[in-house]
Amino acid sequence: MVFFGCAVHFGIRTNLSVAIVCMVNSTGLNSTTDLINNHTRHSFPLSESGNLDWSSNEQTGLLSSFFYGYIILQLPGGWIASKFGAKRLVGAMMTLAGLITITMPLVAKKGIIYMYISRFLVGLFGGAIYPSLFCLFGRWAPPLERTKLIALASSGCAAGVIITMTGSGLLCDYGFAGGWPSIFYLTGIFAIFWSVVWMLVVSDTPCTSKNITEEERKYIVDSLPITTVTVLISKKVPNTDIPWLSILTSPATWACAIGNFCTDWVDYTLLTCLPLFMKDVLKYDIKSNGVYSTLPPLTSFIMALISSYLADTLRSKQLCNTINTRKAFQCTGKILLGFLIGTGYISIQERYLAVVFLSLSTAALACSSAGYIANIVDFAPRYSGIICGICNFVGTIPGMVAPIVAGALTPNKSQEEWRHVFYLGALVCVVGAVLYAILARASVQSWAISQLEITVPLPSDNIQSDSEFHSPINHYI
Repeated sequence: MVFFGCAVHFGIRTNLSVAIVCMVNSTGLNSTTDLINNHTRHSFPLSESGNLDWSSNEQTGLLSSFFYGYIILQLPGGWIASKFGAKRLVGAMMTLAGLITITMPLVAKKGIIYMYISRFLVGLFGGAIYPSLFCLFGRWAPPLERTKLIALASSGCAAGVIITMTGSGLLCDYGFAGGWPSIFYLTGIFAIFWSVVWMLVVSDTPCTSKNITEEERKYIVDSLPITTVTVLISKKVPNTDIPWLSILTSPATWACAIGNFCTDWVDYTLLTCLPLFMKDVLKYDIKSNGVYSTLPPLTSFIMALISSYLADTLRSKQLCNTINTRKAFQCTGKILLGFLIGTGYISIQERYLAVVFLSLSTAALACSSAGYIANIVDFAPRYSGIICGICNFVGTIPGMVAPIVAGALTPNKSQEEWRHVFYLGALVCVVGAVLYAILARASVQSWAISQLEITVPLPSDNIQSDSEFHSPINHYI
């Protein structure tokens, strides 16, 4: 369900990127307009079938308005989910985002200012979803299977982007209700349908779920750190003060936040500017551009699953402990981004090699699935939603800044200028890898352990095979 939820969420997040090409009347504009979204950038030939007269600047502002709403509920969303449960919050936010998406064809005809507001609200509601999901990971994911589960669920984001971008292009020409409106209708309906199913089958904790067996419930609860077991039994976070100061000053928190920032810097740079690089430097035509631009996200999707499986295998077989596994995948992936620099030196005669290098670069980024992304739940599982909100808040900043920086560094769209973009991306990631290696932690932090006495037994050693997850306090959490 989380996999499909991420796919639906990214569907309503990126649907406008293609739809706007069909919506806008290109009369008076250049035959090709570069549209920047904080997740995808495209170079499409605009048809004259659209009836909306929006300037290029208005389109750019509209495509970026999502993130100005998205950043607002990152921190509150994680806190609300931790206090009152993630199930209802995620269901409500996805439903509201879906309803607004369905109204966009009508709103667009009213004026662009109304579209600005609509996209802002979609971003606002979407901002609470991802941190809330990490609350569920902290309560559902057995520690030695955590990396695989988080990576599989999060890979729905890449799947949603690929499906939405390719499907929206077809709907522009062959969709119902005039073509482009069907993009918003379908993605909005899918969001609402998913929300209904989500509310019917998902529970906040294994202890309250009616869709798993007693054996499954016992396996999950017994495998979790003792600090999380009380949360499951009480069905919510105990009514104690959240240690905000400890969370915000913890090296472990900032290790994940830095990892998020650096990964998203390159991720947003590539995903927003990749088609433009292929068009201006590698001279791919529009059709080839669209095909090859999907290869890097596809390799990212595959590598996320592979790296997460390898990470959990290393941990479950006790070949490597959790913290060294996290550091290995996070840092190795960033160092491999040296392929980015190589891409800047490939000539047009070897442009197919550039696609290979770019795909390897996004694959290296995907190693973060076994790095900082899974690490968010390691050191403070009961506050994982809040910590995810902090990290996602920091990680949203590159979505606003990185495409602008890339545009400023490439005023003439030359290969030499693009080298500077790749150099900067590689530098950001290498610095981030060093800082992550210094600051990262995997053991449950002392401030994440409550002092409330409980009567449940500690997990047995034969079930809890990773010693990092044992509480040092007997019968206290």
